[in-house]
Amino acid sequence: MSQSKTKNYRWIVVVLLFTATTINYLDRQIIGLLKPLLESEFQWTETDFASTFNLDLKKPSLE
Repeated sequence: MSQSKTKNYRWIVVVLLFTATTINYLDRQIIGLLKPLLESEFQWTETDFASTFNLDLKKPSLE
């Protein structure tokens, strides 16, 4: 009986990870689709857009 519960927990973890990954993917796609609209609505530059959504940018060094 305990082995059956272990298998159930494993599948629950798999389903949760799949769901989280899918939501993350869809969220990024929607942000990408809305990018032109957001840029025109708020007069954002590429840097503004990236910093708003915490996208990785190479920051200039302070040297």
